[in-house]
Amino acid sequence: MYPVINYVALGDSITAGVGAYVRSNFTQHYANMLQNHTRASVNRKVNAKRGITSGELQSMLRDPSVQRDLSHVDLVTITIGGNDLLQANRLFEKTRDPAILENAVRQYEENMR
Repeated sequence: MYPVINYVALGDSITAGVGAYVRSNFTQHYANMLQNHTRASVNRKVNAKRGITSGELQSMLRDPSVQRDLSHVDLVTITIGGNDLLQANRLFEKTRDPAILENAVRQYEENMR
């Protein structure tokens, strides 16, 4: 077991604590569960922004403060992709072109690689 677990949460509004179904902040809830399970202290860092897409997450990962957080991490959670699909769905509803959704999923997969 670890005396201290460094936990970094990356993502969109869910990670930021908006729209999460588990209490008001899933990252705090997750850190509490982790601490209770492991009996270790949990150092939680949250790097999140409402409305970002998987492509914008890539930009976030280039930020020096995010890179510093990730250089000493034991555990990472990533919540991303909902905004990719919401944006694609808005265009799909106007055009009814299934290629829009297919392209959004393909781009998401590429961004996550």
